Amino acid sequence: MSNTNIEWCKRPGTIPKVWNPVTGCNKISQGCKNCYAERMHKRLQVMHPSKYGQDFTAGAVCHDDLLTLPLKWKKPCTVFVNSMSDLFHKDVPFSFIDKVFETMAKSPQHTFIILTKRADRMLEFFTMLDKHGLNRVFTTNDETWPLPNLWLGVSVEDQAAADERIPFLLQCPAAVRVLSVEPMLGPVDIITYTQEGKTDRINFLHGGKIHQVFCGGESGPDARPMHPNWARSLQQQCAASGVAFFFKQWGEYRPWKNGDPIEKFEHVHPRQGNLLSRVIKVGKHKAGRLLDGVEWNEFYNLNSSAMSKRKNQNKIQTEAVELYSSSNSKQRRNISKKAVKHSQTKERKK
Repeated sequence: MSNTNIEWCKRPGTIPKVWNPVTGCNKISQGCKNCYAERMHKRLQVMHPSKYGQDFTAGAVCHDDLLTLPLKWKKPCTVFVNSMSDLFHKDVPFSFIDKVFETMAKSPQHTFIILTKRADRMLEFFTMLDKHGLNRVFTTNDETWPLPNLWLGVSVEDQAAADERIPFLLQCPAAVRVLSVEPMLGPVDIITYTQEGKTDRINFLHGGKIHQVFCGGESGPDARPMHPNWARSLQQQCAASGVAFFFKQWGEYRPWKNGDPIEKFEHVHPRQGNLLSRVIKVGKHKAGRLLDGVEWNEFYNLNSSAMSKRKNQNKIQTEAVELYSSSNSKQRRNISKKAVKHSQTKERKK
């Protein structure tokens, strides 16, 4: 059950995996309406009743027996954390989330991707770590360092969701910040979220910006169509801002083109009534992944864009494991300060 066909998990040189220490969820926005995880959960209830016995929408269930699963994978993997839930669901204790981070810290050979719609609770987790007295590396304290093998992101479906969730993400310490626009149900303007420093929407507390964008239309029996111009605009914004863009899928619908049966086309927005808004339902696989004839497979690369920074992060990654293995909180702080001081000294010498 660990291998996956999720397109953006297929990063070169890694094995695509999913890791589900939490299962079950609740719907909180329009992006959840036709949740693929809910459909899959119903099938898995028959196959694995002990793990998926509870109804999907009854809430989140934590599985302690799966916390250390990635430690068994020796080859580098790209791991989507909780494809069957949301790690920052209210039913998941902060102490459990910290154990998930502990496993990630101890698995530097893997790259972990976390996506959430509960960005406010994600920020609360980072903010409240010290008050909970947990063993941790990841905090909002300037003297610590974010895990270099974690891509932290939010899922949004339209501009309202983007404006609600992205500001929380940008306040969280992360080596790579991800925006997943799937299912894309409306246009999304991200320009002001792709620049470091202050903008008219938010003062970045950590010099944060978006590094990677995933984009995709909705699939499944009740899928809603994505306007072709929404995806085009997002790709163009990423190109203009130097943000990696990955187009995952059109979903059930693709743009209508000459030669398609004229009686089968639909408008994403009937009131527009122009050719650019025409789409046709052909199914996910036939719709494919080409956006204007191009398969967009861009991935943010720490090695090429910040090689020297990555070297320092690798050293601190080793310190991260030591932090988690230490039972003395004072010792953990001293190790962290030493690691960051080493990194800052290296940067000043350049």
